Amino acid sequence: MADSRPLPSEPTPELIERARNGDEKAFAILVRPYRTRLFTFLLRELQHREDAEDAMQDVLFHAWNGLPGYTEQGRFTAWLFTIAYRTVASERRAARRAKRLPPIALTETVAPHPAPDQELIADEVASMIQVAIAGLPTRQRHVVLLRQTTEMTFAEIATATNQPLNTVLSQMRYALKKLRTVTREHG
Repeated sequence: MADSRPLPSEPTPELIERARNGDEKAFAILVRPYRTRLFTFLLRELQHREDAEDAMQDVLFHAWNGLPGYTEQGRFTAWLFTIAYRTVASERRAARRAKRLPPIALTETVAPHPAPDQELIADEVASMIQVAIAGLPTRQRHVVLLRQTTEMTFAEIATATNQPLNTVLSQMRYALKKLRTVTREHG
């Protein structure tokens, strides 16, 4: 499931400015709080650890190079995850061109281990939800994962995905409806 830790507060303008002026240490401090959630998002979307690691490097590269153009009008989190979303989209386009769409490995989401009954049930439900999310149509999955892993607002997701807000809201609604159906069937 999603990382339950809250996302950090927005970085200070001073830290952003230091990174914007080429301070690599400031950039490392700037992106450190987001690395786990970024990687989780990339891994869920790309389904292969190596691809997610490569995409993470691309995201950080584009963030470093794009920092001079970043304006503090929007949240830094939304800006960074927009880069991640576009990196995933680019990776998928390249995979389609190469005629090799990455398979969705449904077995990776199941993590059986001995646990008390309640924990076992919670793990089964979490695994079932992850499998159901992996089975959603691409655009619905993008919206669910961006919302789940980044705490972006729907307006920010709409901006990141270049879609109208009502389209994003509809995709979330249909995705939740499908997820409810799947959980009712198995629960």
